[in-house]
Amino acid sequence: MIMKEEELRQLLRAHGWNLFTRTKRSREYLYAQKWRMGEVYISPRQGLTHVRQEDVLRKIGAAS
Repeated sequence: MIMKEEELRQLLRAHGWNLFTRTKRSREYLYAQKWRMGEVYISPRQGLTHVRQEDVLRKIGAAS
């Protein structure tokens, strides 16, 4: 299943995480952030179409 940014935001919120962006050299990258857990890299904003829900859950689960 291909995700959109709003779907990713809702998924992260359901698990207690926030979504935010960082800009490096004019490219935007998406990160998940949890207050005590720090931040986890998700993907570049343009590459979001290749991110699946299972991938995101695995990434935030590894940080939990």
